[in-house]
Amino acid sequence: FVFRRRSFDSNGQHISENLFHLGLAFALSKKWSLGLSGYSLSTNLERGSDYSQRNADASLFWAANKKWSFGFIMKGLFGSKKVAFKETQFTPSSGFGLQYKLLEAVRLRGDMTYQYEGNSRHRLTYNGGAEILMRDDFVLRTGLKVDDYKGESYFTAGLGWAGPRLKIAYAYQ
Repeated sequence: FVFRRRSFDSNGQHISENLFHLGLAFALSKKWSLGLSGYSLSTNLERGSDYSQRNADASLFWAANKKWSFGFIMKGLFGSKKVAFKETQFTPSSGFGLQYKLLEAVRLRGDMTYQYEGNSRHRLTYNGGAEILMRDDFVLRTGLKVDDYKGESYFTAGLGWAGPRLKIAYAYQ
């Protein structure tokens, strides 16, 4: 479960949004897992307009061996809502990622995403990162995102706690 509230300025107006996201994962076998998630985003503009969108994602994960894992995701399964504020509009995309376990406590990750709508130049978004597991339950993360689609690049950092049935994480970009 994720709840995110953020505020920002764009095109001379103040925007605030609330995101609710719920995800579930199912083990299909020892090597295959399926993930499903749904989310709702409400966007409020300073000038009185409100927009809301709801959508869902599906993912498939394959643990090839003890070191390598691969994943595929389809985002925005219900398409995009054209009336949504363009700056925060969810649009359909797909992505492919991989993970390599370098040491028992170090994981390296990378992925790329393709945006379907409004991407006439066929640009991709690339993510890369590393995470270090400390004491079997705390995780420290860092990464880099290069978004050719939006023309943005930035570093990310985060930390988390991973219990037996619950995970809590904080990330900053």
